[in-house]
Amino acid sequence: MVRPSTRRRTPRSRRAARVALPLLAIVAFAAAAGCGRKPANEFVVGFSQMESDNPWRIAETKSLRDEAARRGVELVVTDAQGQTAKAANIPVILVDRAAAGTPGEDYVTLLASNFVEQGQRAADWLATATDGKAKIVELSGTPGSSVAIDRAKGFRDGIARYPGMTIFASQTGDFSRAKGEQVMRNLAQSLGAQVTAVYAHNDEMALGAIQALEAAGRQPGKDVVVVSSVDGERAGLEAIQNGECCPCVRRQGAVVAGRVCGVDVGVPLVPTVGQPFV
Repeated sequence: MVRPSTRRRTPRSRRAARVALPLLAIVAFAAAAGCGRKPANEFVVGFSQMESDNPWRIAETKSLRDEAARRGVELVVTDAQGQTAKAANIPVILVDRAAAGTPGEDYVTLLASNFVEQGQRAADWLATATDGKAKIVELSGTPGSSVAIDRAKGFRDGIARYPGMTIFASQTGDFSRAKGEQVMRNLAQSLGAQVTAVYAHNDEMALGAIQALEAAGRQPGKDVVVVSSVDGERAGLEAIQNGECCPCVRRQGAVVAGRVCGVDVGVPLVPTVGQPFV
């Protein structure tokens, strides 16, 4: 959330956020909201991160700190711990995950990637790698989150073109390496050699799956194809170099801060602003 350090508030800011919004990966980065109209030092920017134990989110927070410092904006960072945030008379920008409400009324805009396309890319890559034949375990993200819903949809839409590709089991790993390893360990024991591919919604769960498969005597990258839809964190890239995981999509989180700081409260925005990935 962003709180102007002066006493005056714009009409837009009074209207911007009157309801409680699910935080998930919400950034209330609206210093942002006035960067183009007032000096940066007139704003205090509140950044409420979903969690602080995920390498991708740690990198995202660092990029926001760096951008705020570059622009001379005061940044206050808190750990939302997956809970909810209440916004009162301040503009709110959502980053990464959607929330209930109406853009332009309950929040300014949503800055996010096309998560459906990310899932589709993962499906296309896996189809090529397996000649369209695979029995897949899906490790999904946090239940109910827009990211997990969209990546699951995109992946299913993608494999629907290949009759030989089937999702054998789907369980949540909650975007966590430890939870992903635990779930994959149980599935590896119960399903055994039937599993020929793993689709993880992020790098952390893919890395956990690799550990579990190795513990079960399987060879990730050889007799089990492991694919992660996003992130491109260092450990994930190292797994790709080692042949244990397959490349798919890398999300460019470092551009978030710059895009948010380009927002002007007085200029109408589209409901969703795209976040690039490669």
